[in-house]
Formats: sequence, C-alpha cells, structure tokens
Amino acid sequence: TYIAYAEHNGEVPLSYEEWLKSIKGEKGDTGQDGKDGESGVGIESVRIDENGHLKIKYTNSEQEVDLGKIKETANYSKGLDFELNEEQTGYILTGIGYCNDRKVVIPSEYNDKPVVAIGENAFQDDYFIKAIEIPNSVISIYNSAFAYCNNLTSVIFEENSLLTSIGNSAFSECSRLESMEIPNSVTSIGSYAFNDCRCLIYNIKDGLKYIGNSNKYLYLVDVEDNSITTATIDNNCRFIGPSVFANCSSLERIEIPSSVTSIDSYAFQYCSSLESIEIPSSVTSIGNRAFYECDSLERVTFAENSKLESIGYSAFYYCRSLKSIEIPSSVTSIGNRAFYECDNLTDIYCQADSEPVGWDSYWKYGCDATVHWGYKG
Repeated sequence: TYIAYAEHNGEVPLSYEEWLKSIKGEKGDTGQDGKDGESGVGIESVRIDENGHLKIKYTNSEQEVDLGKIKETANYSKGLDFELNEEQTGYILTGIGYCNDRKVVIPSEYNDKPVVAIGENAFQDDYFIKAIEIPNSVISIYNSAFAYCNNLTSVIFEENSLLTSIGNSAFSECSRLESMEIPNSVTSIGSYAFNDCRCLIYNIKDGLKYIGNSNKYLYLVDVEDNSITTATIDNNCRFIGPSVFANCSSLERIEIPSSVTSIDSYAFQYCSSLESIEIPSSVTSIGNRAFYECDSLERVTFAENSKLESIGYSAFYYCRSLKSIEIPSSVTSIGNRAFYECDNLTDIYCQADSEPVGWDSYWKYGCDATVHWGYKG
C-alpha cells in the first residue's frame, strides 16, 4: 500500500522510511480537552521483503510484523488535493480537488511521500461521494473532515491501519452512513465525531448502542431509552461518547469498566438522579460539562493509581449535592468553572503539592470549598 513500483523492486523509498522513523515514540493525541498522552509504541523500521510483503518492526519488539502484500495503486482516485505537513514528512489530503469519483479511494502515497492525514473540512458538505476507502498510512482524521457528507454510506479502512485519532465532528451529520469499522489502533475520538449519523448500524447490548469493529462495543454512542434507571457498560468499551446519558433523569446507577479511557463532553449532563460514580484508573480525560447539573451527585470516586490527566470546563457545574472530592496527582489540566455553584462542596483534596500550571486560573470559580494541597489520603 505505499507506492506502486515497490512491489517490483522490493524497496521502500528512503523518504518514507525516514518518515516512519520520525514518528517513533511520539506522544499520541487525545481529544479536544485532553493533554498529550504518554510516549507510545513507535515504528523502528520498515522494508519490503523479496515476496513483496510489507515488514514493520516496532520499538517494543525484536520481531518483525508481516502486514501482507502491498497493493497496486492504479485504482486510486485522481485529482484530490494534498499539501505537505509541517514536518514535510508526509502529505495531508486537503480536499476533493477535481476528483469526481463517487467512490473515493485515497492513495497511501503522493509524490513519493505517505499520505498521513485527512485534513480539517477536507470533504465537508460534499453531497456527491458515496463511499470512502482510507489507506493504512493515514494516522489522523481531522475535525469535520467528512461532516455533512449526506450521501456517504460506507467508510472502509485498509487492513493494518495506523489511524490513531478521529477529530471532532469528523463524520457529523453523515445522515446516510450505514457502516464503519473503527480501527483497533485508534486511541482518541473527538466530540460529536458521529453526531446524527442516524442510519449507522449499532451494536446493542443491555440497552446501550455501540459501534466498533471485531470489538463490537468499542465506542458507546447512545442509549435506547432515556428512562433507564441503571446502566452497565460493556467491559470492552474504550470510549464513552458525548451526551450518551444526557437527560437520563432517572439514571441512578452506572458501572464504568476499567477498559474505558475517556468520558466525553456532556456524557452525564442532567442525570439528576445519579448519586455516586466511580471513575476507573484507566480514564485519562473527562470532557466539558460531563456531569453538568447532576444535582443529586454526592460522591465522585477516582480509583487508586488513576491516570486521569484532564477535567474539562464546567465538568461538575451545579452538582449541588457534592460535599467533597479528591483530585488525583495525575491531573495536569482543569478547565474553568469546573465546580461552579457546587454550593455544598466544602473540601477539595488535591494530591498535587501545589496548583499545576495547566489548571485554569478560574478552575474553582463560583465554589467556596477549601483546597487541601498535598493530600495523601
């Protein structure tokens, strides 16, 4: 999947290999309100063997991984617009250009460099395209890349995808989108990435709607019925999407498994009957207004060895029953007014010895609680 002649000469151009090395160990992106993730597994080397198979060696292993035989590029769509990324290591697809294909097959390379991203608004409002095939070289899909593509029905990711992030509203309002398997390599999904994709076929379990891949329960999208009183999230779920439980005013109990890494914006907004919640140590981000006006919420517990990095703005706004909360030392970012009008919140116990520089100067605005720094439990 990289360049057509590679299958014939058994090589990868140096510029491509240099690009792959350049992403070795880079920090992964998180969502809109998150911080950079921990250094991840990178790519040490790549080559094409004598049988035309793509071989990749990762930084955490001495063994090569066989990603299969590379494909010919003859059927890729022509006329798409590209621009070099800032590092000049690869290309970003920026628009439809003069391509008039209804099925757009994005090439994995352009001008002998890999196509590494699909740019912001690249296909937004394109009513013509019906299907997209995305090569495994693409690492990022930026905000609103396919928003309002009202006739888009299918998105296919090539096998062994390197995709790590899907931006905010990336597929928002794709009202005819029926199928998509999110690659296992994805570590962050932005807010409203699949907003109002009303034809998307969901995987339903225990009254909750998911999308995914071989892991059918990767991304929690919605509930079947807003009148639910309890919810059990599947143990394979990694992402709780925006507004999933918003306005579930009868929800009293929720179980979040340790597989979950992010809770998106507005996820539990107006859950007025929810009295307590335990956030597992795996969660790294809590989005804006995630628990907005959960006015019965008395207890928020973060599991031991929490990896939480960010709490969005107004995350616990108007949680008037909350009396105390302990903030893990791992938290490097808190948005403004995170505890605004939490009238009964008297104590905030911070494991950090002093206020981290990444916390908004108005993070406690509208809250009279006493802050206890260096809390050890």
